[in-house]
Amino acid sequence: LFFYKHKMLPRGEKLATYQGKRQGTVVFDGPVPIPVLFEVRTARNGPWMSLTPMELLTLRAGTKLAKGTVVIAGLGLGHQLIDVCARKQVKKIILVEHSPELVNWLLPVIIERYAPSCEIEVLIGDAYEILPTLTADVALIDIFPDYGNNAHNCRRFLESSFGIKKVWCWGTAAV
Repeated sequence: LFFYKHKMLPRGEKLATYQGKRQGTVVFDGPVPIPVLFEVRTARNGPWMSLTPMELLTLRAGTKLAKGTVVIAGLGLGHQLIDVCARKQVKKIILVEHSPELVNWLLPVIIERYAPSCEIEVLIGDAYEILPTLTADVALIDIFPDYGNNAHNCRRFLESSFGIKKVWCWGTAAV
């Protein structure tokens, strides 16, 4: 189960950003609502997914790689799916998501509002089991709980995904 809310970032409050080794901050001149999704059944403190400026910036490198048949592992709040659907070079998206509840709740809204002509195949299950069975030009994997230090996790996909030409993992430079 998930619950959704807007967290308000107050005007003038600094928000940290990261791009590889580069760090910075952004400050807004008015309050900014940040969409946040919490998973109820986990013991994790904090959000399960949010659309902070840092989140949007860290997805850009993977999105720029998208072409042909693209696997997206991890739906999150759908930002990367929407951006990948908008790319003319993309012919088909295979979405791999562990939570059928999240797909049933969020994907119809994404398709209706942002991606009505995008061809999307949905596979429910564990990305570590499903990705090695797929063939695609690019896999964009965003299933890790924290940004950074995901090289080991990404290496597992690189070693097992023989039918996928290029693999990008959120939070690591390894491709």
